[in-house]
Amino acid sequence: YEKGKKYICRVMGKPYFRTSITIDGKLRQIYGDGEKDANRKKEELKKLSASGINLDYQKANTGDVFKHWFYDIKRSDKDLKASTFTRYNSAYTKHIAPYPIMGVKLSTLNQATLQEYITGLYEDNGVSKWNVTLVYRLWNMFCSWCYDNGYVAKDPCRNLTLPGTY
Repeated sequence: YEKGKKYICRVMGKPYFRTSITIDGKLRQIYGDGEKDANRKKEELKKLSASGINLDYQKANTGDVFKHWFYDIKRSDKDLKASTFTRYNSAYTKHIAPYPIMGVKLSTLNQATLQEYITGLYEDNGVSKWNVTLVYRLWNMFCSWCYDNGYVAKDPCRNLTLPGTY
């Protein structure tokens, strides 16, 4: 084994072409159906890294990252009042955590998915305008945090419109 050298390997009996790259001091193995496919994936990873996106969160689902942000980061915010956190927690447990959007990979979360979710809360599930606005605020804070920390390339909450007349 030599660093950066390509090998052909088998994973669960299927042959793959493997190459490796070191990004931020971490050796990452890249698998492809052939040499071109593996090199294409390697170049995509280099571009993502160069754009400042945190690669550790590329495979994480939105629910895990949101929960981490909400309970570990937002909760410890010294400017957040206890009553406000209680309201946020109620909105999180009722209108965010149980929905399928939490299973979406963070790297694929986009504006269209969030818009469909927010509109669906109001129209399909009969959630009040006040609660939809509260859920939107939580998503907006979360998406801004993800963008600021380099977990997403674009802020998915940017230019979302709230349903109903506001």
